[in-house]
Amino acid sequence: MADTPNPMHDFGFDKGQGLEFGIYTLGDHLPNPNDGSRVSTKERVHEFIRYAQAAEQAGLDYFGLGESHQEFFASQAHAVILGAIAQVTSTMRIGSSSTIISTSDPVRVYENFSTLDLISNGRIELVAGRASRVGLFELLGYDLRDYEELYEEKLELLLQINREESVTWSGQFRAPLNEAEVIPRPVEDRLRIWRAVGGAPGSAIKAGLAGVPMVMAHLGGTTSIFARTVDAYRQAAAHAGFDPATLPITTAGFFHVAETSQKALQNTYRYMNEGMIRT
Repeated sequence: MADTPNPMHDFGFDKGQGLEFGIYTLGDHLPNPNDGSRVSTKERVHEFIRYAQAAEQAGLDYFGLGESHQEFFASQAHAVILGAIAQVTSTMRIGSSSTIISTSDPVRVYENFSTLDLISNGRIELVAGRASRVGLFELLGYDLRDYEELYEEKLELLLQINREESVTWSGQFRAPLNEAEVIPRPVEDRLRIWRAVGGAPGSAIKAGLAGVPMVMAHLGGTTSIFARTVDAYRQAAAHAGFDPATLPITTAGFFHVAETSQKALQNTYRYMNEGMIRT
């Protein structure tokens, strides 16, 4: 009998890490809802770096920064900012809250994040996303009608690059690779790569069938909806021969602490609503 696949090893995770807590941003650059003021883009970028420093000082396990290519965001070059964050932190894991693989070249993404991993001494993680805001497709020269196909093909290539130092591959949306050596390689041979799932079971099932760790964004709905997505993910993983107990799952969403739920909503509603109406 063949050995059971070990996704923890394949994607650079260590068994027994337990429950971890982190903080993330997609790079929002919004006006203050109280007075309409907005800091400069320069200041906002430096705020991201200071947020990461504060997160490490507070003892959090992870800080994530994503990309979004439109107005009211400031982290279009999120890998560059993560390089700065890697220099001012030393213990906390850092990475992308979403790298839009659909509109990026997987070879370049791997080169960038492997280099970040070397700079950070092995602390980098990569969340491969497909974009909930779709303006970047036209901006970067892609057809929105290829939304699903772009993501699946490019994620498949990214994962193959992560597994193999010499890559032979062909697909629809970029030139083929013939025994291509993609370097540099990360500190621990393979990057920690997650598949971003927006909450729908279909994408979670694909993650489970591939044995890929899942980041599940809470975009809307009750907790029970997301519980069904987790169940579908684990069932698909088991069906494909993976041990679901070895596959890490991350959830991502808004979080604020107050004495009561009503007080928490009162404190945060104006700021959350600003993001919703602007982006």
